[in-house]
Amino acid sequence: MSLSLKGIILYFLVKYKFVPNFIERRKAIREDHLRYIRSAFRRGEVIAGGAYGELEDIAGGLIVFKLDCRERADQFVRKDPFYVSGLITSYEIHEWHVVVGLQ
Repeated sequence: MSLSLKGIILYFLVKYKFVPNFIERRKAIREDHLRYIRSAFRRGEVIAGGAYGELEDIAGGLIVFKLDCRERADQFVRKDPFYVSGLITSYEIHEWHVVVGLQ
């Protein structure tokens, strides 16, 4: 559980692990996922996001959030179309203590 102080903004790193053959399996819902994450970006909740791994075999995704509590990051993941459709096999949420940049 993260410390949430009223008025304090925290950064969180969310790391997704994807199913095998993710590139092929994501096609039907990729646009829904992108709309979902872009909406959070426009609200200022997502700072950046994208896939990691070799382009031929994407291993997972990483999203940087700017929120007031960890629970909001968890709620975001559980509503992400990739998660709902079973394309995310696991995820981790880490509070990120920024020392350089984004301050």
